[in-house]
Amino acid sequence: MMKGLHPNTEKDLQCITGSVILFLCASALIARVHSLARYITLRFLSKSSKPGNIGVGRSYLTGSLIGLHEVRMGDEEQRSRSFHDESVDSSQSELSEIAETNPSPLIASYLTTSGTFQVGEEQWTGLEGLLHGIPLPALLVDRYRKITFANEACRKLTGDPQILFGTDLILLFQREYEATAARSLLGSVFVSKKPRSCEGLLKFEKSKIWGRIHFRCLRLGMLQSVLVLIEDLTLEKKQLLQNHRHQAELKRARDELEKRVRERTSELEKMNEQLRAEIEERKQAQEQLRQSEEKYRNLIELMNEGFAIQNEYGIITFANDKHCEMLGFSREEIIGRHISEFLDPTSFKILQQQIGKGREGKGNSCEVVYLGKNGRRIPAIISSRPFLDPDGYQGNAAVVTDITKLKATEAMLIRARDELEKRVEERTADLAKTNEQLLFEIAQRREIEAALRRSESRFRHLYDQAPVMMHSIDYDGYIRHVNAKWLDELGYSQDEVIGRKFDFIFAPQCKAQCEELLPKSWNGAQVKDFFCRFVKKDGSIIDVLLDSVNIDDPALGTVSLSVIRDITDKKLAEEALIASEERFRAVVEQQTDLICRTLSDGTITFANSSFLSFFSVDEKSLIGSNLLDLVLNEDRKTITDGMAALRIQSPSRTGEYRVLLPGGKLRWVHWNHKGIFNSREQIVEIQSVGRDITDRKSMEDALKASEERTRLLIELSPVGIGIITSSRFAYVNPSFVQILGCESLDEIVGRMPEQFVHTDDRDFAASWNQMIFSGKKKAIHGELKGLKNSGESFDAQVWVTRIDYAQQPSALMFLADASEAKRLRAQLLHAQKMEAVGTLAGGIAHDFNNLLTGILGYADLLLEGKEESDQDYADILKIIRSARHGAGLVQRILTFSRATETTPGPVNLNDTIRHVGEMLTRTLPKMIKIETDLAPDLMNIIGDASHLDQVVINFAVNAKDAMPEGGRLLIRTQNVRIEENEPQTHVMAKEGNYVRLTVADDGEGIPPEIQERIFEPFFTTKDPGKGTGLGLPMVYGIVKQHGGFTTFESEPGKGSVFNAFFPALASKGDILEPKRFVSPIRGKETILLADAEDYIRDLGSRCLIAAGYRVLTAADSRELIQIYGREHSEVALIILDPMMPDMGERQCLKQLAEINPRVKVLLAGSDPIDTASAPEAAIRPVDFVRKPFQKIELLQAIRRVLDTEAFS
Repeated sequence: MMKGLHPNTEKDLQCITGSVILFLCASALIARVHSLARYITLRFLSKSSKPGNIGVGRSYLTGSLIGLHEVRMGDEEQRSRSFHDESVDSSQSELSEIAETNPSPLIASYLTTSGTFQVGEEQWTGLEGLLHGIPLPALLVDRYRKITFANEACRKLTGDPQILFGTDLILLFQREYEATAARSLLGSVFVSKKPRSCEGLLKFEKSKIWGRIHFRCLRLGMLQSVLVLIEDLTLEKKQLLQNHRHQAELKRARDELEKRVRERTSELEKMNEQLRAEIEERKQAQEQLRQSEEKYRNLIELMNEGFAIQNEYGIITFANDKHCEMLGFSREEIIGRHISEFLDPTSFKILQQQIGKGREGKGNSCEVVYLGKNGRRIPAIISSRPFLDPDGYQGNAAVVTDITKLKATEAMLIRARDELEKRVEERTADLAKTNEQLLFEIAQRREIEAALRRSESRFRHLYDQAPVMMHSIDYDGYIRHVNAKWLDELGYSQDEVIGRKFDFIFAPQCKAQCEELLPKSWNGAQVKDFFCRFVKKDGSIIDVLLDSVNIDDPALGTVSLSVIRDITDKKLAEEALIASEERFRAVVEQQTDLICRTLSDGTITFANSSFLSFFSVDEKSLIGSNLLDLVLNEDRKTITDGMAALRIQSPSRTGEYRVLLPGGKLRWVHWNHKGIFNSREQIVEIQSVGRDITDRKSMEDALKASEERTRLLIELSPVGIGIITSSRFAYVNPSFVQILGCESLDEIVGRMPEQFVHTDDRDFAASWNQMIFSGKKKAIHGELKGLKNSGESFDAQVWVTRIDYAQQPSALMFLADASEAKRLRAQLLHAQKMEAVGTLAGGIAHDFNNLLTGILGYADLLLEGKEESDQDYADILKIIRSARHGAGLVQRILTFSRATETTPGPVNLNDTIRHVGEMLTRTLPKMIKIETDLAPDLMNIIGDASHLDQVVINFAVNAKDAMPEGGRLLIRTQNVRIEENEPQTHVMAKEGNYVRLTVADDGEGIPPEIQERIFEPFFTTKDPGKGTGLGLPMVYGIVKQHGGFTTFESEPGKGSVFNAFFPALASKGDILEPKRFVSPIRGKETILLADAEDYIRDLGSRCLIAAGYRVLTAADSRELIQIYGREHSEVALIILDPMMPDMGERQCLKQLAEINPRVKVLLAGSDPIDTASAPEAAIRPVDFVRKPFQKIELLQAIRRVLDTEAFS
């Protein structure tokens, strides 16, 4: 229950309030009567006047104003004529088109006639009906731009066409430049009588449209108006804007597509060119290889010796015709079979030994016995050459010479020798027989010599017909013999070379080296695979390999026999291979991946540029080092185990290891190791390809951290989070468990959500579940009544979103206990309501202050010269006293609205309570016991001591009224701190230290149904005349003005507890005492008084003139600026009402400062402006006198400002 102030004060305030309300009602009634009379006059004139004479009475009332307006409109028309003449023709054309579709001849005449349209009484009646019937909004506008008529089509724009009556047409234009153009255009229509049109954005009560506005002059008797038709172009404008946007988007998309097509076409052309070049190179290489292969195949097939090739496993892969003929098998019967099948066991063992030497890269020859068809034994000499590559031995090529006949001849010679010896021994005695036998032996010897000569001839034939070049050189370096192949290859004849020094065949760059060759050969050194270059007769150069050995030739003596093989094609092939390797090396070098090759022990044999750049090393220092040295110690075992596990069946291994860069920086690298094996399945090298994955690892670590943060957010979130799968909870976080009052999540998981919803809302919750899982909605949010595990209900806010969880449709639910939020929301709404009420109260209080200023001022003037014995002296004092009471009421209203001036400074609430407590002890009834509990270390606050006194007094008076039978009143102060994570005690509470003032009583308490209204102004439960309802609202305003907030708790029959929280200072500071300033009240300076109210200016002028001042007055801000600009050298002080029309007070002060930066201003209003936040150019000093003021207060304030030289 609430009660008010002293009865006498309440009566006075009630009288003043009644007077003010009556004054406001009378003002509103006069304005309404004036509007109604104007409307009736227009209607009467339009119906009672005759054609041609209509509007006489009206013109009598407005004639003088029309004349003045015509002069002003003429000036405006002259300024805007050039702007609007351009649109006259197009507007006239559009009006003609509208007239053609309008059934009314009168409207058609209006639209197409260029002069003023005259309308009589009957025509006006018809025109009015037609205007109501047309679909376009139509208005009539007088010379003052006021709307006097609106047809029914305006209803869709405003709801009620009559709302537009009396409205300035220009105010309908939303944009200022369009309003300026329309104002000029309208004036031109009145002057020129020509139709005009324009376009603009118009704002009405119900809608905002883009319209084309047609103006047409219309004379109603003697009155001249303008008919305005509005075409709605909103849809056309929107469509046009949308088309522009679509065209711009289409152009951007087309440009982007063309750019991408050009780029892709260029890339394809480059790729096609590269592919064509590679195909051409490959074709050339294949053709060269085919020709080379054909050449060597023909050479081998034409050899007189057998020729065979076997692979590393001993399998014969090729045999020429001579070899097949020698063995008696066809080629198909030989190829694919093992060499051992064609040799006797002893010969196979000899051959294996020779092949073993061949694996070391040495050529060899041996004598073996072949097994021909039908078991025929064929003695032969095998000369073989191994095939070696980086992977090792790959097989060999063998030249097989059949020596069957040679063996038979040797055997015959041996038998002949043995027989000769036997015969010599047996027949030494018989000389005759010996002689005869000797003759016979000589004959046989001749036969043997002939056989030897035939054998030599055969070998010489073999020499001459050998498929390789051969020559013989004597000790002096002269050529003694060359074979046919030699002559064919080099292009010489036998006569051109025999007996010639052998060095002529060597290329110049090889001569010096080749001249050392012959002495080495004569010294017994075997020359093998000596590379040099021969010059053919035609000057061309070929590459050859030369093998040389010393032999005894019966015909030539000891010579150096050389076998020369032409390797030009092979060299070309090798060079092509090298070029191909270079290309592939370039490809490898250009790779961004790290590529290297290592031996099985990790020794690096190759690394590309990316590898070198990554590890910041040069190739020279890297090659030969170990890859393991670059890997972190902890990861070395992993990489060695991976390399050791490489097998031909599983040749690849991958892994992720940390490597150490120069400077100690660690990077993660993903490695792919691939083994390179030889024919014996042994690792020759390991190729490793690495990629820097440090960023990916960082992202993975960040992802893990993010997942951990997400987990912590979910686990520590104050909002309940749950996942629903198959209509049951699959997961809930701890907050979900806490909100539902469970001990663990096991009490929730597996249960249906409807089990935790109150029965009143279960159907609603089930419909949500059905909508989510059916796909009708992806997310739902709402409030319902939840049910805790204990059966207690609570207000819940629920957000449900469809998700995929565990590969099945699920729902993600967020649950929040909305009980506390509802309480805070109610407090916020109440605070906003109080803010709005305070704003309204502040505005009303300003108007009251102006009225009270006039009352007090004129009462002061009446009181001057009166004696106390005069009959009206006491009456005037009563007027002043009543006005002062009214000023106090206004002061309370301003306090509630935070619009009053305060004197802030450090204040200790304990001192305020002690000061007020003494007064309360004397004034409150003795049956009320006052107790205080003051904190000894109470922190100071920033506040106004007088206002804080009012807080304590109003709390105490409110408690007294609640305890009519007496009781206990407790006043307590405390230091408190509100933490950010604490539940909010009030919607305006912020983290920090506060001083809490508590006033508690054990009275009747406040009923719940009125608790939300106790801070509303003028709300009271007291009987009429016993209270104004401003006590607690004033407390609310003062506390809020000090940056604090109020709370209360009350229960009927148990009393009430009110708390006021004030932000505390970090340090106590000094308590400031207010300073008083006393100055004389008269002067001779010139003062410029600016106020919007006539009676304030009159009152102020009389008071100032009486005090000796010269006075200038201004009714608005613009007039003030003009006068001061002209008289600033004489004006010593400006008295300014901050609520002046036309301009805000800050802008006004700024313009005054631009005229004279040292001008002195005294503000006279209900509340001062904040000079600390004024612009840098704002006037200083600026002082303030609060309305309502008496004469003495105004004069003292004037002298205070005039006598102040400077302010800091």
